[in-house]
Amino acid sequence: MKFCMTLLALLAASLVAAPTISAKPAQELTKQAPDPALSPVTDEGYDDLSAGKTFYLDVPMIDVDGLGGIGDAITAESIINSVRFAGLHPEINHIVFRMDTGGGKVFHADAMARVIEQYHDKMEYHIVIEDAISAGIWTVFSCDNIFMTERGSIGGAVMYITHPDGSVQESPHIPIVAAQLQQLAERNGHPGALVPAMMHMPAELHYWKENGRSVLSNTPPRNPRSADGYDAMDRRDEVLTLTSQQAIAIGLAKPIDRLDAGLVGEKIGVPDWTRANHYGQVIDEIAQIYNITMPLYDEKFIEKINTPFVRPTRELRNNPDFIAFQEERRSLEKMVVALEQITDALNRLPDCHPERHIWFEGPGGKTVVADPEQWRADAAEAMALCAQLDKGMRDFRTALRMGNKDLSNADDINAYLERIKAKVQGIARLGNAGYWAAQQ
Repeated sequence: MKFCMTLLALLAASLVAAPTISAKPAQELTKQAPDPALSPVTDEGYDDLSAGKTFYLDVPMIDVDGLGGIGDAITAESIINSVRFAGLHPEINHIVFRMDTGGGKVFHADAMARVIEQYHDKMEYHIVIEDAISAGIWTVFSCDNIFMTERGSIGGAVMYITHPDGSVQESPHIPIVAAQLQQLAERNGHPGALVPAMMHMPAELHYWKENGRSVLSNTPPRNPRSADGYDAMDRRDEVLTLTSQQAIAIGLAKPIDRLDAGLVGEKIGVPDWTRANHYGQVIDEIAQIYNITMPLYDEKFIEKINTPFVRPTRELRNNPDFIAFQEERRSLEKMVVALEQITDALNRLPDCHPERHIWFEGPGGKTVVADPEQWRADAAEAMALCAQLDKGMRDFRTALRMGNKDLSNADDINAYLERIKAKVQGIARLGNAGYWAAQQ
């Protein structure tokens, strides 16, 4: 991917205004020594508040207009970081994915499924679906419990390859991939026969009841006419996509009112379960912009190191083309350094974000955490990374000016960064409880 303004312009349609929690710049907040008496966090009452609680992590997997689905707005980085975070905290026993996607990149979906599987012995996974099309089914069949809203749908996961002449055909690897995904579905208690029908056009799906039990098969019963409740759900010339009503009728999914992770507790018999924090949300936002800046940085870096160095001769020094070339190279080098700063900060933020602590709201709106000292250290490190984002953006703008580039593209990136910084700065200043209360 080349550094082209059309890619970054896609961000404009999905920008969300950052909350104005603190007007102070990141540099100023970072320099302030926290007063323990005024600290927004405490450990007082944590043991009582956490005793006997069942914690869950809410992880969004939502398409963003203009940014696409799995592998774009829904990143492998966000899912991997969220699952790993929960897996390393014994108090968190459940993850709820909220999915609304039209599909995306299969290799990203497969990477997500692998890390989910890695922590499956420590975690119970649930998914709430509005739409789970194409690459979305990897995560669906990785979960223990599937819930669907009234207008939900799932399926349509055909893999295609594009030939040099522009023609498109089904990938010849579908049977192999479908067999692997079918095994995954069956390990998690879901009907494996659904997978080939959702992925491969020649595959069929037949449904009937035997001795009062539902049967799903890729081959029809011996006598379809006499089979109880027989339904040829998917023919050879179709690819299966189920509505929520169909998925519920065959026992794949359970109904749920809306795309709300909190509702799952009642459905699984844990009505008083507690959300650990908003880590899944903040990491999702960080990963979305990281997923854009990292490829840009890689491309510019490759371009930079492949640009040959030319020692200026007397004749070249006044040559307009050579002068323009040198200015472009300096702009490029500065852009590389700026993107490296931004990408490095985004890469490190998930490990020190102040939202990565399990927290409660205590008396006076204070945030109650198990380790206030570690919380303050994380907040300080995250604030320092916000300052690094600021410097990276200033350098990025300077590089664009040097190269006579459109600065509106830097504004697009910066809008995402401002949203990320606002959360870090707001939580560092008000505490987790105070910040999220202010958003309601």
